[in-house]
Amino acid sequence: MQPVIWITGPDKGGTAAWLAAKFAIQRSGGKPVRITPSNFEKVRRKSPVDIPHGLIIGGGADIDPGRYEDLLMDLKNIRTTPDENEPRGERWITLLLMPLIGLLRKVFSAGSITVDFNRDDLEWRLLKHAIDAGLPVLGICRGAQLINVYHGGTLYRDLSSFYEVEPNIMTIYPRKQVRLEEGSRLRTIISSEYIRVNSLHKQAVRQAGKGIRVVGKERGGVIQAIEHHESTFMIGVQWHPEYLPQMASQRRLFDELLRCAILYRDTDGRRNQPVTTRKWVTPGVDAPFGKGGWPNS
Repeated sequence: MQPVIWITGPDKGGTAAWLAAKFAIQRSGGKPVRITPSNFEKVRRKSPVDIPHGLIIGGGADIDPGRYEDLLMDLKNIRTTPDENEPRGERWITLLLMPLIGLLRKVFSAGSITVDFNRDDLEWRLLKHAIDAGLPVLGICRGAQLINVYHGGTLYRDLSSFYEVEPNIMTIYPRKQVRLEEGSRLRTIISSEYIRVNSLHKQAVRQAGKGIRVVGKERGGVIQAIEHHESTFMIGVQWHPEYLPQMASQRRLFDELLRCAILYRDTDGRRNQPVTTRKWVTPGVDAPFGKGGWPNS
């Protein structure tokens, strides 16, 4: 059985991100399932076959600022330059692929949605159960921010005034350089100290939450990647790896998520016991993930 990966998104818009993430998961050998506030109950009542082995919290609207403390910015920007060591073959693929992805994002955009309260509630609930059950979790852009806020961290609500030397790079192309911390799980996965990423965000992690380790920053100081140091796999990236399938480093992130999902599928992710020893709770408010419920922690 292919490991099932739930991918969250909004009710309106988000189609381009879903298609890109779906392709990434399928390429890595998983079964992607789209989860939105409006379809969650329908998915929940399906066969236990669709109970997730991993969770991706996708990008989208801002998180309700009422969930975290709003603090003023105090960082300074440093001018950054693109990586000149981009492989030539990858560069040509990027030039051909990025306009197509950009067009898909524009066509399927739902317009400007500042805060999606229903999605906040759903993803908060899903993250809680994923943590309790020991599922691997990947947060993308907004998803990384939600992981941090869930653990008591804070965000910068607006980065527009942060970039004093030059405007923030806002591009689907991999033009922003990020340094990954030595000894981090993400750096091990990526297999490089520096990585080129795209940049579509207007907010970012300000103060790391409990158990959250900052493992990636751009040279201007903005946090670009986080990990939870006690989790088997809980990584948040501020960029969109699903939009960079031409880059082997980004594909490895999804490959590792699937590897951990397979491990969870075949064993109890928290106690490393055979899957047959799991106890399943009765479906309901506290067990929202399917007929079989959700494994007790």
